[in-house]
Amino acid sequence: MPVADHARGRPVAWFTQDRSGRKHKLRAAKAVNETGKCAVARCEDHRAGLSSLCRKHADRLKDIGDPVARVPTRNEIVIFEKAIDLYLATLPERRRREIATELDNRARVFQRPVTWAAMPSDMHRRLPQQARAEIIKAWLTKDAKDPRGFFKRALAIEGWAAVYFDGMPRYRRRFIATHATSWATTRGTPSKKLTRRSVKDDPTTVISTPNGWRHPKIETIWTEYQRAHISGPVKARLGQEALDAAHHAYGRGFWDNAVSTQDGQDMTLLDYTKLALRAAGLLPPA
Repeated sequence: MPVADHARGRPVAWFTQDRSGRKHKLRAAKAVNETGKCAVARCEDHRAGLSSLCRKHADRLKDIGDPVARVPTRNEIVIFEKAIDLYLATLPERRRREIATELDNRARVFQRPVTWAAMPSDMHRRLPQQARAEIIKAWLTKDAKDPRGFFKRALAIEGWAAVYFDGMPRYRRRFIATHATSWATTRGTPSKKLTRRSVKDDPTTVISTPNGWRHPKIETIWTEYQRAHISGPVKARLGQEALDAAHHAYGRGFWDNAVSTQDGQDMTLLDYTKLALRAAGLLPPA
C-alpha cells in the first residue's frame, strides 16, 4: 500500500493537507449551524461551531467520548477485568495459548519505534490525528507499557458499557474507545522534564547589609513535566485499535460467552459479572 506524501518519515514531520481558502466557507457554515439547538435532550443552548452540540456538551464529548454519560469507577472496571481472567482460566489450555499468541502478535503490531516519541514542543498545530496517535504509541513503547493490558482494559470497558452506559447511543463506541485510552495514557503522554528556578524575598527574616536592612533572597529550584494534551478524537482512534485487537484475540461477543456457576446454573459471562457487581454493592438488587 503506497504511503501518502504527507505521511513519510517520523510522524512529527507529517502535515495536514493545505487548508487555505477554507476559512470563509467554514465561518459561513458555523454561522448557520449555531442557530440550531443542542442535540442533547432538554438542552436549550445553541450549537457550537460545526457541532450538533452546545459548547458544554461538545467539550465533554471531546474529553470523555459522550456528552452526558457518566464515567466508570475503578472498582467497577476491576470487577470486569477479574471476570475476564476467571473466564480465561476455565478455557482449555490450547485455547488459552491461542489467545496469548494472538495478543502477542497484536501487541507487536501496535508498538512503534521509540525514536518516534516526539517532545511536546515538536507536536505542531498542523500535525494530523494519525501522526499524533503514532507518537502516543511510541511513548507507550518507550514507557514499557504492555499493549496487552490496553487491549484487556478496552474489553473490560466494553463490558462495563453493556451494564452501565447511560449516554447517547450514537456515541457509545467512541465512549468505550476514549476511556480505554484514558487509562493507557496515564503518565504515558509526550512529556519533557523542565527545571524551574525562582528567587524571592524572605519576609520572615531581616538582615543588615552595607546598604541597610534587607530581606534575604531565597532561591527555589523544582522539577516539573511539560505534557502534551491528547485530544478526544486521538484517544478514540487509539482505543478503537485496542478494541479491535481485543476482539481478534478474545473473540467478538466475548461477554455473551456461556459460563456455569458453582451450583450448575448456566448464564452469560455478562450476567455472571452482574452478580459480582451486586455482591460488591455496585448494582442494585435484581
